[in-house]
Amino acid sequence: MKQVFLIAFSAMISSVGCASATPPPVDPSFVIGQDVNIAITDHVTTYEMWNLAPSRLIQKGDVVVSLNVLDVEAAPIEAGKQLLAVVLVGEYGTGVEPVAFRVSAPESRKVEIVPRSGETSPAIFDLSVGNEKAVPLIVEPDGRVTLAEHALGVIK
Repeated sequence: MKQVFLIAFSAMISSVGCASATPPPVDPSFVIGQDVNIAITDHVTTYEMWNLAPSRLIQKGDVVVSLNVLDVEAAPIEAGKQLLAVVLVGEYGTGVEPVAFRVSAPESRKVEIVPRSGETSPAIFDLSVGNEKAVPLIVEPDGRVTLAEHALGVIK
């Protein structure tokens, strides 16, 4: 089962890109709440892939968010922050290049993404990390993705 997941996930990751939106400029790294780091990424290491729990797919309209949480005991720590999750935001279809970002914090916390009820355009989700207040993850009809008013990129 883990092997099938890794093959499917590696195929998905191989198409991940860090698209730039014009305007606004992409924020490559920023902090939400007290100390939760968000960083745009275009790769996931084999170590990270091996230690991911199965993806949780959250859908709203044609938008799909893949929440990939790391095993707490194996999650890498960089600059005093533990990698909690890798999130991919894309749309249904073939040849889609999603926007991806990493979520990290000083200690292990639960990461959740919940779709907001209501209209599907724009697709709005709420991202929460531990006890921090949830922030909006918004996907516009043209594919622009923002998190807490920070531009992450454009789904291609």
